[in-house]
Amino acid sequence: MTTTGARTSSSGCAVAVLLAVAVLAAGCTLPTGHDPVPPDEGGRKAPVWATPLPDDVGAPLEAALAGDAVVVRAEHGVAVLDAASGAIRWRHSTGTATAGVTIARAGIVLGAKRGSARVLDLATGADRATVPGTLAAATADSAYTIEATTAGNTVTAVDPATGRPRWTRTLPGHGSAEVARGVTALQGTTPASLPVVTTESAHSRITFLATATGAVIATRDTQDPRGVELAAPGIVLAHDPAARNCPVLLQAYDARTGAEAWQRRIGQWRLSRTGDTPSCTTPGYVTVAGDSLLTLDPDEHPQLAPLDTGQPAWTGAAGDYPIAVAGPVVVTRTCHGTGPLTGIDLTTGKIRWSTPFDGHDTNPAGTANQEFALSGTTLYLTLDRLDPIPGAAPKVQVAYAMTAIDTATGRRLWTTTPSIRLCGTAADGAFGCQSAGPSGGDYRNEVHRYR
Repeated sequence: MTTTGARTSSSGCAVAVLLAVAVLAAGCTLPTGHDPVPPDEGGRKAPVWATPLPDDVGAPLEAALAGDAVVVRAEHGVAVLDAASGAIRWRHSTGTATAGVTIARAGIVLGAKRGSARVLDLATGADRATVPGTLAAATADSAYTIEATTAGNTVTAVDPATGRPRWTRTLPGHGSAEVARGVTALQGTTPASLPVVTTESAHSRITFLATATGAVIATRDTQDPRGVELAAPGIVLAHDPAARNCPVLLQAYDARTGAEAWQRRIGQWRLSRTGDTPSCTTPGYVTVAGDSLLTLDPDEHPQLAPLDTGQPAWTGAAGDYPIAVAGPVVVTRTCHGTGPLTGIDLTTGKIRWSTPFDGHDTNPAGTANQEFALSGTTLYLTLDRLDPIPGAAPKVQVAYAMTAIDTATGRRLWTTTPSIRLCGTAADGAFGCQSAGPSGGDYRNEVHRYR
């Protein structure tokens, strides 16, 4: 499951966002050379069911289908719903903020932001075991926790069916440790290794652990732990998202051996400029789909490259940011997440379609917070808008809407009513989450299913 955090905004933050959007949107136009897709196909979509969550588990954060059940990680616990009706089968309240949930076989591992992870029975909610440490990642058959000890950082592979450890490995040093990003996205597979990033005061290091035994395969120094990602079962990517100068070095390692596979320079998305110094954000547009890698070059042109070589096969138009690959189509968004959506041919790099959009992405760079997801050939996006609060000008509030796009044609299939945001997908549709927020209003803590 992928974490999508709830978002609130004070009046100052909202005004800042509004100003930033106005600046970034200036000068953005629809790509030329084709007929634009009309923006208003489809209508408002009603959910198949909408289920309020009890107060003891709080606001829903993410939802995933598990057989005939829907597992919902909430702000203070987990709830399991009937997939057909939305009825609550059982719930488990942690009493504290949750950090993640993983589903494997007949078990659920629920992590807290502080303290231990809990292993629960998927069918009944029975509490099977308590596992020390923070839930860090999951693959097809294991969940992984990290616990700081006097000897260093202890990594444990847990069997979700029983709660018993498969193996334990302690990495020396007294800095922080975390599993590389992207492992959870590969939950349906078992990668060749588990990349664990440890950070001391002077350096960061990637340790490649064998997923079967926990044995150390190799270690490699890296610039910044936030830029390490298990991009595919056999490839680990590393870059420095904190770099203050564009471009940056993207390095790929063989996950089986830890050996460097290739490296090349890529660009970063430039949000602003202070004097002559660019300010760069984490390159969330480094997107992996199957055996393809999508990045930007130093001049902000989208590029597609085979993951095994990293060498670009084609380069697109400047300012077009890749967010997903759906079959033969690369879906991009222009103008830092405020311009039109564009479908680009995966093989040739030629534009297939483009369509204007009336909202902006809650996370324009895309992958960092997963405000979009694919299910088959349908792309689901969370868009938002800033609405004035009556009688409280100039204060504004954020209203979310989830939109479904046919990636073959670029046509909008449907849009939800506000304030629903994307929080998971299934083979036949998607899940939306609504949060009551600090002011309550007409919103409730609900999970919606859409087909």
